[in-house]
Amino acid sequence: MPRIERFPYQPDYAIPPGFTLTETLESLQMTQAELARRMGRPLQVINEIVKGKKAIEPETAIQLERAVGVPASFWNTRESQYRDAQLRIAEATELGQHKDWLIQFPWQDMVNKNFVPTVEGTSARIRALFGFFAVSDIKAFDGYWSKCQASFRRSPAFETRRGSLVAWLRQGEIQAGKVACAPYDETTFRTAVMQARQLTTERVETFMPKLVASCAAAGVALVCVPVLKGGRESGATRWLAKDKALLQLSLRFTTNDHFWFSFFHEAGHILLHRKRAAFIDGKDVEAKDPDEREADAFAQDSLIPRVEWDNFVAVEVFTRVSVAAFASKLGIAPGIVAGRIMHDQLKPWSWQEGHHLQVRFAWKLSAAGA
Repeated sequence: MPRIERFPYQPDYAIPPGFTLTETLESLQMTQAELARRMGRPLQVINEIVKGKKAIEPETAIQLERAVGVPASFWNTRESQYRDAQLRIAEATELGQHKDWLIQFPWQDMVNKNFVPTVEGTSARIRALFGFFAVSDIKAFDGYWSKCQASFRRSPAFETRRGSLVAWLRQGEIQAGKVACAPYDETTFRTAVMQARQLTTERVETFMPKLVASCAAAGVALVCVPVLKGGRESGATRWLAKDKALLQLSLRFTTNDHFWFSFFHEAGHILLHRKRAAFIDGKDVEAKDPDEREADAFAQDSLIPRVEWDNFVAVEVFTRVSVAAFASKLGIAPGIVAGRIMHDQLKPWSWQEGHHLQVRFAWKLSAAGA
């Protein structure tokens, strides 16, 4: 059966409670003047309530209850609904003028990846984005994410594709909020990272739950968020609280060597660098940044100890058999070794034997912790 989309009814007009009061008076065959006398209020006040020019205050609602027999709670609710509708109509008109703000976000891709619901119209989409980002308005969004931009100072990506990037980061926050973590402990996390080498030979649906659980036990929420259209980030790390870190991977690459290098690289940022620092890693990152070089070295040496690597490459014989044997000796996936060989330009990126050793993940969001 085709999926049925349901949209909340949002009228573009607001009916004042005075309209209901008029109907009530007609049913009672009571004039506005008689109601004014029964309530001890000026006729002008009753007339302004009927026309929606004057609000029904709680005291007035009680007087109406006694005069016409309709509960005060009803009048209070109608008044609240009317004022709320007025504000939303005015907001929709105002938001409709901000297409330039909306256009920075890859809306359809966010819908396709279930970041936001399917809604139509500029104002409805902007309201959906306010809910997604958990902000009250555009000014609040700019204020919050400008601070986040300062934290992620190592990447110029905010300037080149801000909307796509912050949406990806926000989805990471949302998913991390669902990961129950113990308070961060560096020793526990370092152990979890080193033990992760043993998971590299397993299938993604097997290793991913184990990896998420071991990180959470150390105070690190590991989440995988698919990169949005045009995105070039491979990972990010930041601290959501003083005792909870977020390690976010993008699934931009589908081979196991890329995935595991990204994981160890981001883990290196958490272990090696200032606790309140934040990093975005990907195509936009400045390669000469010393923290990035240090995280690269941490990933490389954690996956393949430097002495072991130097001894292996000194032989200069790279075949499927030799790579597989070396990987088996280290207890890691052969694709990781093949990827390192090509990355270090010991073989060209077109090296077919190396590609045969790499494992491509068929990512499913459930397996990726999304």
